[in-house]
Amino acid sequence: MAWDVTVPDTYAESHIGDSVYSRCGSSSSGTTQDHQVIYSKLASTHMFYPIAIETAGTWDSMTLS
Repeated sequence: MAWDVTVPDTYAESHIGDSVYSRCGSSSSGTTQDHQVIYSKLASTHMFYPIAIETAGTWDSMTLS
């Protein structure tokens, strides 16, 4: 098993546009999707779990499952 934990800063300038004008958890959702692509080669040998929890407390749906 392998996992990657990321804690995107909800209030960082790079995420504030997504956080304000989109849905709650948009920063963490994009992060987990990106990490699935980055670590896709692990799927043949590992169970990979991307974990993302925003600094405002929102957990990504993949993290919850």
